[in-house]
Amino acid sequence: MSVLQIATTLTRPLGAFRPYAVAENRTDWEQLVPEYLRRDLIQAARSFLHYDFPLLKAVDYMGFYRTGNRVDFELPYFTRRRVLNTLIMAECAEYQGRFLPDILNGLVALAEESGWQLPAHNRYSGGTFLPLPDPGRPVIDLFAAETAAQISMAQYLLGEELETRCPGLRQRLTRTIDQRILQPYLHDFFDWMGLPGEPSSNWTPWCTQNVLLTAFLRTDLDQQVKQRVLLQACRSLDYFMDAYGEDGCCNEGAAYYRHAALTLFNCLEVLNAVSQNAFHDVWQEPKLKHMAAYIMNVHVSGPLYANFADCAPTAGRAGCREFLFALRTGQADMACFAARDYQQNPDHLNLESENLFYRVQAAFTEAEIMKYDAGVPAAPPDIYYPSNGLLICRDCQYFLAVKAGGNDDSHNHNDTGSLTIYKAGRPLLIDVGVGTYTRQTFSEERYQIWTMQSLYHNVFNFGSRQQLAGPAYQAKDTVEKADAETVWLSMDLTGCYAADTVESYVRTVSFHKNERIEICDHLLNPAERPQLTLMTLAKPYFDQARRILQLQLPDLPGGQTLATSPQDAGSVKTVSARIYLPESTEVNVEAIALTDPKLASVWGKEVYRTKVLTSASRFFWTIE
Repeated sequence: MSVLQIATTLTRPLGAFRPYAVAENRTDWEQLVPEYLRRDLIQAARSFLHYDFPLLKAVDYMGFYRTGNRVDFELPYFTRRRVLNTLIMAECAEYQGRFLPDILNGLVALAEESGWQLPAHNRYSGGTFLPLPDPGRPVIDLFAAETAAQISMAQYLLGEELETRCPGLRQRLTRTIDQRILQPYLHDFFDWMGLPGEPSSNWTPWCTQNVLLTAFLRTDLDQQVKQRVLLQACRSLDYFMDAYGEDGCCNEGAAYYRHAALTLFNCLEVLNAVSQNAFHDVWQEPKLKHMAAYIMNVHVSGPLYANFADCAPTAGRAGCREFLFALRTGQADMACFAARDYQQNPDHLNLESENLFYRVQAAFTEAEIMKYDAGVPAAPPDIYYPSNGLLICRDCQYFLAVKAGGNDDSHNHNDTGSLTIYKAGRPLLIDVGVGTYTRQTFSEERYQIWTMQSLYHNVFNFGSRQQLAGPAYQAKDTVEKADAETVWLSMDLTGCYAADTVESYVRTVSFHKNERIEICDHLLNPAERPQLTLMTLAKPYFDQARRILQLQLPDLPGGQTLATSPQDAGSVKTVSARIYLPESTEVNVEAIALTDPKLASVWGKEVYRTKVLTSASRFFWTIE
């Protein structure tokens, strides 16, 4: 599947991207956007009339350079953009002009920022970080591109109205976008643009999507510039798709799927629209279908998903982009999944989105997705993703996710061989996820953070010896088998540790449907005493006489339930689980206080780490 190959065969002039009605088209805004949604959009913006957009301080920008702090600058930075989007959506819904002064203030505030890139991304040639943006050397990062697309979408929707109020505004905004985005895009190289055979990440389609929106929402670009933008975009997208496994697994996890596969979807939407449907056949490519369906396959319930690496279990609700992606790729089961999840979500305003295009896209999809007959979607089938060694399987009681693969993923944690389990919609064995991003998160000191270490994942370590990061540290001889009653996954984890750690470590996970989950760990000649880590939200109680860890499984804080079906959510008041351990083990349970606000928002005040020490060469344990 090569979009660049399609791009090089185009012979017709490229058009502009005209996705939805501009604000002055009252017929479409009043007939295609439901009245209740327009009313809510207006109500959401009333508190922002005469709004003082927050000041962005130089010392806060410098905070990342000096201390690694990202929050102090990013909070007002994103607040500006989200409030501006809310004002724009309200003006489009009402169209009486009362929000225009604040919109104008917001747009000029963005244009006056010294740079649109985040402090954490303010990196220049040679990898040099600077404490403040250099306006003479624009950096296109995720949110510089997002900002340009936001301004371009605002001009698309309300350009005439804003120009009437402030003559010359369009020229000023366009000049700023040219200087900060289009000229650097056409003349400079940024790592996210990709290279043949190199790893890729969500940055590639995410930035590309917003550059395409920035360029093609305009009507004043000449054909040569349009063609250069389109060719570079297609080149980058080919690199991104080439790096994806044929099975469509997103190795960055469910949360990043929405910045990876879903931004690829919108890239293709733009490419197809401006080329008179030249990219239409791409929708039927099997790989693209698999990429689309990944989010459905790893879904547990509500906003919650199987999580590994930097992904949190609370990856958010499915929305209109998943729904439209399903329709484009002809997958009715995924369309039902997305529609039902969206219909059950009380929040349709997307107030936390800094992407204005997403908000307009959702508004014009609202009526269709709300009327869609989703029924009660069947649970997705068990699936194994060989590209990432990820197994997902479930029955009416358990949800199991096992990660083989290796320790060189994008946003990697040293978690190869780890598993997460939910019983009756409650977290049993968990993956804690990642805390608030700081400078350390993406530095050489990354694996000093406890959440990144295998010592805090559901896998064996050996004394102080834990798994290591890098392409050499991966599972081998991974075998997946299944029949009607049982699913097995076996993997050799020896190579995930330093060479002298253990002569052999083989883990086999057996999921006996509607009964139990069994794990057998074979450990041969470890250098230090083996120690199994079990991470839980519930506090375990160890019955030493019977060798049983007993847990009363809670909901997540705030009542978020990982239910096996929507009907299960909240229906089970008490859920108990047991982990049966072999003889000759020592069990120590410790509470880990969660002081990081991001982790605490998911799990509450604390989680528990149970350390099970053994000298056995065959460690067989069962979960019921």
